[in-house]
Amino acid sequence: MNFRFYIKQLLIIVILLFPIIESSADSLSPTFANMNFEKLDGNQQLTFWQIYGDQQVNVIDKENKLFGEQALFLSTVKSNNNSPQSFFGQTIYAEFDRKTITLTGYVKYQNYSLSGQFILYLTTYEGNEERGETKYIEHKLRNTQEWQKISITLPINKSVLYANIGGVLLGKGKVWVDQMQLDFSFPYQAEKQSPQSQFVKYLAIYPTLSSK
Repeated sequence: MNFRFYIKQLLIIVILLFPIIESSADSLSPTFANMNFEKLDGNQQLTFWQIYGDQQVNVIDKENKLFGEQALFLSTVKSNNNSPQSFFGQTIYAEFDRKTITLTGYVKYQNYSLSGQFILYLTTYEGNEERGETKYIEHKLRNTQEWQKISITLPINKSVLYANIGGVLLGKGKVWVDQMQLDFSFPYQAEKQSPQSQFVKYLAIYPTLSSK
């Protein structure tokens, strides 16, 4: 599977599918919600997170967790699809007066297929509603025996309109995610390159404007 091509398609629809959390432009710390996966709605589903794909119905695990009462749990092992996929994510809409944005989380992943993998990703959309650029960075896992801490960072600027975080489970497998956190660095004078900026992918997006 050409994942780069696939993720481009995903980014086009991600804003329409994932719930948008509006944050004040004056907020010093715009944040996502339910990052520790502890809050449930009346149907015992995680609040704020959009989860869809070939995973089993139960998406929480109260036994295999690292912090708190439970962790996010996605399993495609019993899927009838030969190449199952499962996604989770959410979007925040705000102006980010920061220099970098860092996503940190704890992941445990069991791979049941040769081509299987789990991808934790972070995206930002910079520019304006007529023309902009999406930055994207990811961390791939093939298999883990224990919980592993993952951290990915993107350089950002004040023109950011939204950020999206989430994960993609490809192939048959099981993944647990716990205690995600988003950190923003303050603007600074010296132009220093982010340690991971060399791995940042840039995707140009030019929305089509309807004629009046």
